[in-house]
Amino acid sequence: MPDAVIVKLRNSRPISFVGAFEDPVEAAAGHVAQASARLADFVPQVERAFGAADDVDTWVVRVGERTAKLSGLGADVTLPELVEQVGAAVAQRQDPK
Repeated sequence: MPDAVIVKLRNSRPISFVGAFEDPVEAAAGHVAQASARLADFVPQVERAFGAADDVDTWVVRVGERTAKLSGLGADVTLPELVEQVGAAVAQRQDPK
C-alpha cells in the first residue's frame, strides 16, 4: 500500500509535479517524509505560477505523520471516501445542469 495518494481533478490541462524530485531524495531516515515535504511545497508553487489553482479539486489519502505535510494539498479522505467523492465530482462535471 502506498503512503499517500493525491488525486487532482481539473477542468483544464494536466500538470506534472515530477519536478519536485529533480534532485534525489536523501534516504538517511527513509524517503517518505522528505518526498512528502517536497511535494507539499512544489505543488502550490506550480499551480500558482501557471494559474492552475482555481479549477482543481484535490483529495489526499495519506498514512502516518511522515505524510502530514501533504494535508494542505486537499481534502484528507480515506480510500473509500476518495472513490465516492471523485466519482461524484466527475459525474457532476459531466452533467452541467
